[in-house]
Parts: sequence; structure tokens; C-alpha cells
Amino acid sequence: MICLLERAILGVSGPDATDFLQNLLTQDVAKIHEGRARFSALLTPQGKYLSAFFVIRAPRNFVAGSERYLNDFDGYLLDVSANEAAMLLKRLTLYRLRSKVTIEDLSATFGVMTFEPDASVLELSCLAYFHDPRMAALGSRAVVPRELCDRFDGDDEAYRARQLALGVPELSCDLEAEKDFALEGLLDELNGIDFHKGCYVGQEMTSRMKRRTTVKQKLCPVNFDGAVPVFNTPILAGEQEIGKTRTGATGRAMALIRFDRANAACEAGLPLHADGKLLTLDPPDWIIQPS
Repeated sequence: MICLLERAILGVSGPDATDFLQNLLTQDVAKIHEGRARFSALLTPQGKYLSAFFVIRAPRNFVAGSERYLNDFDGYLLDVSANEAAMLLKRLTLYRLRSKVTIEDLSATFGVMTFEPDASVLELSCLAYFHDPRMAALGSRAVVPRELCDRFDGDDEAYRARQLALGVPELSCDLEAEKDFALEGLLDELNGIDFHKGCYVGQEMTSRMKRRTTVKQKLCPVNFDGAVPVFNTPILAGEQEIGKTRTGATGRAMALIRFDRANAACEAGLPLHADGKLLTLDPPDWIIQPS
């Protein structure tokens, strides 16, 4: 088990909480059962990325040991990257208007832990425990009281390495907010969008891109020797740019790739390189490659 120190927990509660989030987020929050979660995102009206997170239907009157949590809390917890938490809280607050909701940062009260796919968590007091909705190989997650999370070592880098090995991006690092589109970040493949739920912010553009297959580039793992090139280093095939590097670790990183250009370069036998390093694409078989 790993305690993720670089995660924050936001709370959205009140009589209008479900309708409030339903009108904003890419997932159908009304279908989330108590103590369970879905992967979702908040987009711009143009369908561009702002933040991705897990939406958890909070249990009521949770008790751990002698402590009582979420007394009379009726709503949702958002498991979000710590570097996006302040922005997300501000954006949600701007959308609140007259809705009867309370939006708050609960990171001092709760933490996030992850578990291998076959791990047992019976001995832990989990506020919410769920299999990662993005991919079974990512294991499970739990929201726990902060003091419980603090008893375990934090190792966000180890978890990030597991994601990277599977080809799963960390969208808070690998997409540029308000610039990259949701579908470029594999939100479709990672079960982050419900295309049947109806309206949400950015729904029109996202649905149109899905229907008309107008997505030209997507995140994809690349392999190389040595250190990760600087963020947004151009990836070239000959003189043509076919993508840009994003984040990663020694020997492997995510990159935003124009698949049409990359595939044409491969067919022509042109090597890919970035900042003097040779790269090879390593797309997982679950990625829907743009045609």
C-alpha cells in the first residue's frame, strides 16, 4: 500500500450537490453508489482540459475508532492532484451561483492510499474503497482519515512509475490546462467521460470530436535512453514535428503524438528524435489511435 502525498480531497455537499456536479462534470455522478467512485473531469466550454479527478459518493456518518467523520455530510469527495486543488475549488465556486452546495478543502482531514490489485485492506478504516475505474491493473484506492494515511510511507514516485509502465498518463502533469483537449488526454479510453449522460461543460465539442473522429493527437508513451527531455521538447521525424514530450522518468515518458505523422514516419523508416535522443513509440493496445 502507498500513501499518496500529492493528492488533495475536496468536498462538495448540500441538497443540490448531485445536480450541481452533474451539470459540470464529464461523468454521470448520479449513478455513483455510496462509497464508490468514477473518474471524471472538468473541462472548459471549448472541451479543453482543466482538471481530472475521482468523484466519490461519500458515506454518511463515517466512524473510525473513536472519531466521527462526515457527520450530516451529504455529497461527494473529489480525489484530485494537489497542484490542481486550489484551481478546481475556485472554478467550482465560480459555478456555484445560487446552488445550495458547500465546496471545501478537506485535505487536512482525509488522505488517499493506493493498493496493488490483490491487496487486502480489511484491517484499515476506509472511508471509501474502490477499484480504480480507469484500469484494473492500477489496483484500488481508498480515502482514509489523514492520521491513518500519515502512518504509512508516502511514495508518489513509485505509483507514478506504475502508471507510466502501463501507459497511463498523470493528466495534471501531462496535459496543458486550457490548451489540450480532453480526448487528447485519453479520457475516453480511461473511462473518464460518459457519452450518454447529456450536458456538461464542454460536452458539445467533446461529443463532436468523438463522433467525427477529429482528434489528431493523443498522449502516448515513448521510450528512450537516459533522462527525460524537457517538457514540450519537439519530437521530430526528419524535419517534421510529430509531437512533444511531456513528463516521465529515466528511459520512458508520455508524449503528445500526432499519430498520422508518426505512423507515416515509421512507414518511411524515419527515426524519431527529441533533443538529440532517439525515441520509439510504445502505444498500449487499449489506446484508440487517431486515423
